[in-house]
Parts: sequence; structure tokens; C-alpha cells
Amino acid sequence: MDCGSNPRYPTTILHVTTNSNEYFINQPDMGKAMAAKKVRLFANVREKAGTSEIEVNGDTVSEILDEIIAKYPNLEELIFEDGKKLRGYINILINGENIQHIEGTDSTITEKDEVAIFPPVSGG
Repeated sequence: MDCGSNPRYPTTILHVTTNSNEYFINQPDMGKAMAAKKVRLFANVREKAGTSEIEVNGDTVSEILDEIIAKYPNLEELIFEDGKKLRGYINILINGENIQHIEGTDSTITEKDEVAIFPPVSGG
């Protein structure tokens, strides 16, 4: 039996047997649930968000930043300039490595990665 296949709309075929009847159910594939990623916030980013750590979904730094801004709109001006351009003084680290040395905001993140956002810090 051909249930059809469209790469734009993946499906999962469920095989159900009840008594002597057999059914094949074609359901949309909702994909895997994304695991939440923990992001640590420091200095005035932490102060504006009111928390030092948040959990967000997303597979790239860009997706995670979008969700952070959606949850904490007051951080947008602090993190971005000219729309979606990351401010030069904002440092985002994945496992201690600056994203500017990886793939920038296109850098991928897994639930095992440690992500931190550092604004400029000064003191004496």
C-alpha cells in the first residue's frame, strides 16, 4: 500500500492491529521534541533579565537569541544593534569559546553545551 510520501510533509505510518483487523494510519511527523538549552547570563544582561540562567529551545545561537528576546524584550537593545546585528561588545561563549571564532550566530548548540552571554564588564 502506497501511503504517499512528500519530503515537505514527512509522515509517520502507524501500524495498528485489533482483533482480526489491521489498520495503517498516516500521521504527520511532528519531529523530535527539542531539548531545552541552559544559557547563563552575566552582569547587566542578568540584571535586566532578573535571572542568571534561563532555559530556551533552538539549535543555533540565532534561534536561542530570538527566544531570549521574545521572553525578555528589554534585552534586545542591549544585545542587538541595527535590527538583528549582534553588538560588538556582547560576547557569547559556547563551552568557553567565543562564537566569533566558530560560526557566529549560526553556531549550533546541543543540550550538552554550556552557553554564556557576557556584556562588557569593567571594574578596578
